[in-house]
This record gives sequence, structure tokens and C-alpha cells, in this order.
Amino acid sequence: MNMKKTIMMIIIGLMLIAVAVTALQAQTLPVDSRKEVMQFHRSWEALRFAAPGDTTWRRITLPANTVEVLILPVTGAIGVRPDSTYANNKYFDITAGVPIKLPAYKQTKFYIRRTAAATASVANILFLKM
Repeated sequence: MNMKKTIMMIIIGLMLIAVAVTALQAQTLPVDSRKEVMQFHRSWEALRFAAPGDTTWRRITLPANTVEVLILPVTGAIGVRPDSTYANNKYFDITAGVPIKLPAYKQTKFYIRRTAAATASVANILFLKM
């Protein structure tokens, strides 16, 4: 009786090890259409954006090969949107001290503004490049 329990525990243990090995083997790096491993963040550029006194949207052009944008408002809140159409209310505000990372693959620009007039709004922007 005790021998059956031991054999059963060994079999269950081997099955769990097999499942763990299979799960870990399935975790691979992303590949492109040629089955080459995609390399992200080989370089970066920085921008310190000091918003003007009004709340109009300002265009930020992304450098070539940018795949992600990291925005960190230092003072005051910053608004971000994908385009400058004022009728399109799809934007969000980032409060000071809260970093946010946006995907920017195949994107060439985004728009940014200070959320309240006559307040100091400065943001550090990192462009993470492939």
C-alpha cells in the first residue's frame, strides 16, 4: 500500500516537471516575419518639453525607429492625444510624477499640452528606439 503511494507521487512529480519544462520552453522572444529575434530599445533620445502658457495642443514628432515613448511630467499635469483634432476628445491627462509608457510603432507624431493655463508644466520625454 505504501509502495503504491510512493510510485504515484513519483509519477505526479515527473508529470509536473514535464509541464514546467514545456511551459518554460514556450516562452520565446518575439520574432519578425523572417523568424529573426526582434531587438527593442537599442537606443533612445530625450526631450524636455516645457509647455507654453496656453492649453493648445503642440505637436511632438517622433524620431525615426521609435517603438515606445516614456512620458514623465515633472511639474503640473500634461495632456496627451494621438491627433490635433479638437473635435476628437480622445485624450488623457497625466499628473506630475506619474510616468506612462505609450506604444509608438509606426507612429510619427503625437500631441501634448498643459492641462491648466498659467501653470508650470514640464515633461521629460524618452523616445525608446529599435
